[in-house]
This record gives sequence, structure tokens and C-alpha cells, in this order.
Amino acid sequence: MSDTINFSGASFWLDAALAVWLIGTSVFVWVSNKRKANQDEIDQLNKRTRDAEDRVLKLESINEYQPGNREIGEIHSRVDQLGQGLQNVEGQMIQINNTMNNINQHLLERGKQ
Repeated sequence: MSDTINFSGASFWLDAALAVWLIGTSVFVWVSNKRKANQDEIDQLNKRTRDAEDRVLKLESINEYQPGNREIGEIHSRVDQLGQGLQNVEGQMIQINNTMNNINQHLLERGKQ
């Protein structure tokens, strides 16, 4: 056995170990950054989903108090009844106006005599 150290062989194995360590570290950093980027995208999607859910809940709570077809039919019926009542009042007002005109005309003609 020789007491001399083969520096060229040791240098080769040291370079090979450093290359493997460098490649392993690079792969680890790439995977770690990709995972972090994916997690950030997932967090953004979760935030957008929560915002959409909040908007849907708000719309559902507003829609809860909106009248349905039956209620709208009842409102339409009441408005029709009010319209008929107003037509009756309008007819009575026209008759009152005609009566007042007749009274006024009578008083004017009586005053001419």
C-alpha cells in the first residue's frame, strides 16, 4: 500500500458530491417555490370563493323578502280595487261639479231677473 493520497481521484469524488448536493438543493428550492406559489394561488381562490359566497348569501337574504307570484297577484288585485274606487270618486266629483255649475247658473240667471 502506498502512503500517497490520490488527489485527482479525491477531487473527482468531491466534485461529484458537490454536483449532487447542488442539484438536490436546486430541486428542493424549485419544489419549495412551486409549492409556495401553488399555496398562494389556492389562498387567492379561497378568498374569491369566500367573497362569492358572501355575495350569494347577501342576495339570498335580500331575495327572501321579495314578494312571490301569489303576493304580487294580491297586490295587483288591491291596486285594481283602488283604481275602481278612484273611478267612483272621480264620477262623484264630476257629478258634484255639474251640480255646482247648475246651482251657479241658476243663481246667475236669478240675479239677472
